[in-house]
Amino acid sequence: MTHVISYPKAGRTWLRLLLGKLFQVHYDIRLTHRSDLLEIQRFRESDARVPCMQFTHDDNAHLKSVSELKYDGAKYRHLSVVFLSRDPRDVVVSMYFQLSVREATLQDNSVFQGSLSEFLRDKIHGIGKVIAFMNVWARNRRIPKQFMLLRYEDMIEDAEREIWRVLFFLGVADVSVEVVRQVVEYASFDNMQRKERSGVLGPRLRATDPDDPESYKVRRGKVGGYVDYLSPGDIEYADCAMEMLDSFFGYGESR
Repeated sequence: MTHVISYPKAGRTWLRLLLGKLFQVHYDIRLTHRSDLLEIQRFRESDARVPCMQFTHDDNAHLKSVSELKYDGAKYRHLSVVFLSRDPRDVVVSMYFQLSVREATLQDNSVFQGSLSEFLRDKIHGIGKVIAFMNVWARNRRIPKQFMLLRYEDMIEDAEREIWRVLFFLGVADVSVEVVRQVVEYASFDNMQRKERSGVLGPRLRATDPDDPESYKVRRGKVGGYVDYLSPGDIEYADCAMEMLDSFFGYGESR
């Protein structure tokens, strides 16, 4: 069993779509609805060769305070883990729009009603919490049976290369180069936004307000996009917070 673990807004839906489409094509799996592409855990009902996977935010760690974050070593000791990371500064901005715009539309009530500056500093939602979560995993990365770090930024730079890394980690062999290229094109940012606008991939990937780009689950897909939203003072605060992030992840100064 492989657990794909990430903090929300780190690119998990993109990875699910990439792998879902790849397994569908590679194993010739017939789906009832296109939205089933995101339900990889069900693919094994059609073909046992599909890797056994679970996508998780690690017991909804994003809803807990820093003091409540704990690592369940017994749970992961015999599992393989792909940890999907993203620059916490981009995560916080994306999460802000998720809670204040997207979920506000879905629930007719804003989950967070403060400003982005307040969100950045919030004890539950802010950047300090994202960093604490990532640091917990950096410290304990040697406990799972196997551990792989997959960075969102590296996927943006070269999605094909990173998908090959994931396939090697999962032990999936004999996938053709053409299939990987086809899948990366299928799950491109522009194509995902088109699919979200049309709603063909189900409620998990559907724009809540097609006229408001900030309400999309697939918002921008930009590395370092936080600089377009944070004030100079907020960027300074975020950069100071980043000094606490374990160097294992390789995130540095402001872009």
